[in-house]
Amino acid sequence: MSADTPADAAQSPTPAVPKGSPTTQVTVTVGAHLGDRPPPAMRLCEELVARLPALAHLARYTAGTGDFAVDLAGASPSPAQRQLIGRDVVYAMVGLDAQLRGARSGDLVRLLLHTDRGALIGLAVLREQYLVALTWPDETLGVSGEAAEAVRQVDAELSGLANQLRRAVSQRPADYGGWLELSDEERASIVRAAAVSEATPVDADGMPARVWARTAAAESLATICRRHLSVDGLHFVAVCRPGEVLATADVLDSPRLERFFDGTSAEARRDFYTLFGQRLDVQLRALIRAAHPALGARVHRLVLDVEQGEIYCLPLSVDRYLLAVTLDQHRVQTAEKQALALRRALP
Repeated sequence: MSADTPADAAQSPTPAVPKGSPTTQVTVTVGAHLGDRPPPAMRLCEELVARLPALAHLARYTAGTGDFAVDLAGASPSPAQRQLIGRDVVYAMVGLDAQLRGARSGDLVRLLLHTDRGALIGLAVLREQYLVALTWPDETLGVSGEAAEAVRQVDAELSGLANQLRRAVSQRPADYGGWLELSDEERASIVRAAAVSEATPVDADGMPARVWARTAAAESLATICRRHLSVDGLHFVAVCRPGEVLATADVLDSPRLERFFDGTSAEARRDFYTLFGQRLDVQLRALIRAAHPALGARVHRLVLDVEQGEIYCLPLSVDRYLLAVTLDQHRVQTAEKQALALRRALP
């Protein structure tokens, strides 16, 4: 797989004027390998960047090669740096997809890295074809209030664009981030819900929960984790440090979740997530290195969206991380709220 960005490409300021929006200046970079035949997707990407104030960069990569990039005029870092970030993110998504196949929960279709300065979003549109987006990097952006709303709006709109591109080549839509099944009113409500982390913990009493702690001191962590599990939300959680897992809790043995274990087992899935948790810091550091020029290093959350559910990686401190998993793609919005609430509850 090559990793070219649109080298030797034509760059030109292009006024993109979506209906009902003021003129916004964008720069379009087209890969030389496309010649004079820019893909129809490029115009759709131009319109989206022009329409969403928080979207600073949107590019498409096919087999690791940058097809085109659309950049909002005046955004930093430079378009060339953003294209390098996109290339590295595609590499990271390919590597993570290979690692996550061991869980047998489907392909990695979406990655969201949210820092205190903005967000990076990668979407797998087709096999070996990705969209990579950066929200406007701003040291004052933060991770709540209007900033959180802006990131969620970009996330929802990108999911819609990716499915528009899939439908154009007669492919079924993918439920990126759980946005697909929501009505317009539900989607708007979630976008506006800046305090997404304000979720009520769900007590797991009455469910067949499995709890494990490495040491007696970590038993309290496992107990807190257990209280935030739900068959209709989070199914597995682990508190991790580099190279080790301190405590875990899960409801993977619930009869209501048996439908997710065709070809695997609850025990195999439990072992997989525990091993993944031991390597969690490696995954985060690789993505931080890739996105650092635009987004800095203070990570709020990393979301790995597979075909069956989502994996949430949430820093707790300098050397502790929370790994949280849901298997149900229709419940990812609820599960994310529970994961963020659990992070606040942990010492």
